Amino acid sequence: MPINTKLIRDFPPISATINDDNTGTVTIGDARQEVTEDSDRAVRRAVIGIVQAHAVKSSRPMRVTTTDSEGITVLLVSPEGEIEEEATTPDMEQTPAPEEPATEQPAPPVQEQAVEVPMSVEAEPTAQAPVVLDSMESWDPAAEAEELNARAAAHPVKETETEKPQERAVVVPEAEKEELTFSVLGHSYDLEDYLDDGPATQGFNGWLNKLTGGSSQFAPSPDEVAARRDRAELLCCERIIRQATWQRGSVAFTVANKKGNSAKTPSTIAISGVLASIRGGSVAMMEGSDDPGQLAGRSEGEQRSGIGELVLNADAVKTKAQLEGYAVPQTSFAHTFGSSPSRRAPLDQESITSVAALIDQFYTIRAIDSGNVYTSSAFAGALATSDALLVPMMNASDSMGEAVELFHFLESHDDPHFRALAERAIIVRVSDGRPEYKVERLVKDFMHQTGISEERMFTIPYDAHLAERGAITLAKLAGPTHAALVRIAAALVIQLQDAVAAPTVPTLTGRGDRSSQNR
Repeated sequence: MPINTKLIRDFPPISATINDDNTGTVTIGDARQEVTEDSDRAVRRAVIGIVQAHAVKSSRPMRVTTTDSEGITVLLVSPEGEIEEEATTPDMEQTPAPEEPATEQPAPPVQEQAVEVPMSVEAEPTAQAPVVLDSMESWDPAAEAEELNARAAAHPVKETETEKPQERAVVVPEAEKEELTFSVLGHSYDLEDYLDDGPATQGFNGWLNKLTGGSSQFAPSPDEVAARRDRAELLCCERIIRQATWQRGSVAFTVANKKGNSAKTPSTIAISGVLASIRGGSVAMMEGSDDPGQLAGRSEGEQRSGIGELVLNADAVKTKAQLEGYAVPQTSFAHTFGSSPSRRAPLDQESITSVAALIDQFYTIRAIDSGNVYTSSAFAGALATSDALLVPMMNASDSMGEAVELFHFLESHDDPHFRALAERAIIVRVSDGRPEYKVERLVKDFMHQTGISEERMFTIPYDAHLAERGAITLAKLAGPTHAALVRIAAALVIQLQDAVAAPTVPTLTGRGDRSSQNR
């Protein structure tokens, strides 16, 4: 039966801490008791034993808040040794149970019971029957092993041709799993090699599994199953990025949005950084705007010689070492070709094309941080030398509106390569901390006007480091931000592979001509 929470008193408060060094602390009111054992399991059993002893003394169940490396768990412990996880936060305003007569009653004897492990767990942890543990105060591992051996000797198991004597089998209930496939831009990947289907390690079930040293193997909670699924998908994305190859040798993408402050430069640096960090380098970022942009300013380090100087000296660059003299290496292993402090001439299609061809000789992936003028010669050069288009935008009407204008511009372009880039573009929605109004309606309207499918839309959550508007260091990004970037980078890599592998229409300016010649 579930433990009756109405019998629990909120005073004195009981808390316990389990440390990673096989020590712990139990605090009951003002009294504090230290615990030191030989294993994490023994510490947990000792902690529960102390709480159970207090429950026996008080003849009522106790509530204990436990803290360990996995987090905080609120447990209910009965005098009989039953343990449950409290489903909700205790109601501090709950009317206490009526006081019993102040007559001393002998505490009921503590019955030693074997660990009862459910053979299957289908309900939520809060709906499970209480777990009954041995008496904690008198628990002795050697004595327990001796007792188990004695029981086994008294009741031998007959050996047959197909069955051999073995210890008590524990059935590990399988967690509810989603389909073991992961889809990115229409490509399916098997997650079986990445999913962890072992017993719970987090929450109440994980706490019990640690407490019993693995003799009970409770299934993970739905939250833990979801977390394992997310991790498996990220591992799959990393593999997609790491193992991608192109027979042509190099690929390129352009980051574009006419609206300023639409996260073009941060997206270029962050996504390129993820690609480089996973692949081990060979990723170059180049400025593609007619006038100097912010690529050098948002990158790490100082751009002493940049793309302006490279345009002037391109004919003299024969080796990668010479080319790297115009770049700034990032801690992510990506290289930045931005504008130096020296004034440079405006970039045009010819200068973009020449620098792109030079970078493509020594780098596998090239990213272009474009400007805000679609009709400029530099923008035409950026798209003409790219295999994919990535469009970042804020969750705001002006940023999405300018992105829609970009798609209309490309869809009506004379060059079929430009139209193909718009058709297979990847969209990245970025939150920068500013108020966002009617985002869902804006997104639906954007999809309706551009024809972009939902599978091509990704999000980057708010990140304090990106919001600083300073140099971007990949290691300083928050975990959710990094996870989102990995998913975007994987989709981008798949798009680049599809663009290179798919037949393209030869053009005079587009990458389609180059890809056709190299296949």
